Amino acid sequence: MPGEQHMVVVIQNDAMLKQANDINVVKITSNIDFINAPFNVRLPANTLGALQPLESKIACHVLYAVTRDELLNAKYCGQIPNEIMEQVDDAILFSLGLFS
Repeated sequence: MPGEQHMVVVIQNDAMLKQANDINVVKITSNIDFINAPFNVRLPANTLGALQPLESKIACHVLYAVTRDELLNAKYCGQIPNEIMEQVDDAILFSLGLFS
């Protein structure tokens, strides 16, 4: 993701988040190709407010690590609703082949 600017969803657990220098994230994109694939999660328009006016997807098939500084220097958008985060969890498990 170097050079790109995307909103991201932090997927790291709270215990690791407190101590890690690199933070695991997945990106949010307005490119909705394959939005119904099991490794993507639909994010309805405006779920995150005015900064996300279009229907988007959370692309869970590629995990990124960003430095704490990169993450904390970004603008905070909001919080993903719990039901969508559960779908993110499932999509990540699917993409890693860990879905039972």
